[in-house]
Amino acid sequence: KYLYELTTSNINSYRVLLGEIKGNSFSESELSVDVKDLTDHERLLVHDFVAWDDAEKNSVLTNLVFCCLEYCLLVNGDDVNPLVKNAIRKRTIYLDTNILFRALGINGPSREKVMLAFLKKCKQAGLTLVVLHETQREFEDTVAHYISQIREFPRGSLYSGAFEQLSDYNMFSFFDAWRAKHESLSLDYFSRYIKALYLGLCKEYKIIRNYRIPNEVFNSDQFRQVCDQYAHSIQARKQQIKDYYVPDDMYYSARDRHDARVVSYIEHSRHSASETDDIFMASSDKALRYWDMNRDHDDYPVVVYPSQLFLILIKMCGRSDNDFESFVSFINIRPRSKQITAEKANVILSGISSITEDLQAQKTLVDSVFDEDFQNIIQQSSTDQELYQKVQLYSQNYLDDQLKEKETKLYEAEALVTQKNDENAGLVKSVAERDLKLEQQEEELRKRTAEIMRKETESEDKRDRICQFAERKNRFPFVMKWY
Repeated sequence: KYLYELTTSNINSYRVLLGEIKGNSFSESELSVDVKDLTDHERLLVHDFVAWDDAEKNSVLTNLVFCCLEYCLLVNGDDVNPLVKNAIRKRTIYLDTNILFRALGINGPSREKVMLAFLKKCKQAGLTLVVLHETQREFEDTVAHYISQIREFPRGSLYSGAFEQLSDYNMFSFFDAWRAKHESLSLDYFSRYIKALYLGLCKEYKIIRNYRIPNEVFNSDQFRQVCDQYAHSIQARKQQIKDYYVPDDMYYSARDRHDARVVSYIEHSRHSASETDDIFMASSDKALRYWDMNRDHDDYPVVVYPSQLFLILIKMCGRSDNDFESFVSFINIRPRSKQITAEKANVILSGISSITEDLQAQKTLVDSVFDEDFQNIIQQSSTDQELYQKVQLYSQNYLDDQLKEKETKLYEAEALVTQKNDENAGLVKSVAERDLKLEQQEEELRKRTAEIMRKETESEDKRDRICQFAERKNRFPFVMKWY
């Protein structure tokens, strides 16, 4: 079922990407794998199968998706598509903020691994990688926001895996891993650490960073008008799908305008680019890609998933077992259906850990986050501070209930011990009385035995005296008669 959804959505995506977008209109579910109907058990089975470290399996899965690309190239007709012309070796790719987060390991080691494999393939293919000034500013603002959240809601010790139980691996998980090795360093050092990672990433993969849109373009009325139009359009599209897709960084107020500027500048650059050059924006933002795939324009899409571009790259530039493994990691799914945003997860876990550091109590409280009572707390909290205080109160009430339950059990145990002690005391008394009675009976038996023996002795003495008397009485007549 998952593979069918995967291949079908990839065919639709490549049809739009490789052909003219005009006339094609797809729903979000037709462009992305819809796994909402899978149970958590089924999700875990799919996740574990895709994550299974087996080279042959990785090759088969990758070749299966290759068929989608080859089908689309076949039915595209005789027109040469700019995406695959000249073996895709003269292309400029603008990287979105989410690509940077994943490549730096902020979204977890597995995503870091596959994203670095993607960047390595881009470098190998000779693609020009660029981070716009607007994107770098969004990246820095996002990092600053997360750090302010960490500072505002300090946490105590948490059991391993608490964050991943509520949300994807995120900045807060990344900070915990860093703090475990740098306990004495402040958040300022953490911020500098991320900046150093970013600069190292740009150097390693020859990424042009902080590239500014030319002033004559950026300040032009036409560019601003297009940006405003795109920003409103993106926001409207996201409102349509907000019930089933809410990105983690929705807090960023200028996010839609950032995306609109990048897309607008790419379209502007395409008009002045040569036929051997073309420009894309690599992003894992589903909502932005869905908007780009379905908007009305005569050109091919601007936004491309890194997984799709990676597939084309390994198709054109050669492939290895590591490439297969990396691509398969791209198409894996989350093992759990229930998740909350990273910010809410941080507030909740901070509230819990500020009340208790008992690991078993923490696990019980975290397990209850998706229960109705806890979900009501989340939905009825208008601010993070309010949510934090309500979680603290909820955790304290839970501990109070646990304490009362323990006190009740202790009282019942003490009452049971007292009862058993009383029963034991009664038994001891009963045994003592029985032993005393036995001793008295034994004493009485000894006395009676002694009396019987005394009487028997007296009887023996009487019998001996009687015999002696009789003997004396009869001896003289006997002698006289016979002698």
